Amino acid sequence: MAEIIRIEGVSAKPSEKKPGTYSLKVYIKNVGEENAEINSIYVLNIYGNVFCAEVLNLTLSPGDVGYISLECELEKMSQYFVKVSTRKGYESLYSISI
Repeated sequence: MAEIIRIEGVSAKPSEKKPGTYSLKVYIKNVGEENAEINSIYVLNIYGNVFCAEVLNLTLSPGDVGYISLECELEKMSQYFVKVSTRKGYESLYSISI
């Protein structure tokens, strides 16, 4: 039995509050056979620099899809990676372009 997650998609929209800030909504699916306890999310550039991170506690049952919302200061015309990790160390990586 394993706790396996997959990022299904990422929505990135410019924030109405601050210029240069984007509202991200990250959709995550539990594709494993047991509950997945998601504990962190990171947004990294192509060099591995962390642009924003959040520690959280989200539990998904097998087959469930959930989402995490966060705001990040990102540069236009750039590529980023969104990484989500579980308590047991499983990860999912997703590429986005702004």
